[in-house]
Amino acid sequence: MTRLDKQALMKIGGYVCLNIYPRWLQEQFAKKTSINKVPIF
Repeated sequence: MTRLDKQALMKIGGYVCLNIYPRWLQEQFAKKTSINKVPIF
């Protein structure tokens, strides 16, 4: 694995963490609150 590959992976990982994961968390949170009305972590 070259240094360029690692940089690309980190960029993709950062993008996923900043954009996709928070949205997924919000969806999970919304599901939990809609089912239980009280968030459970």
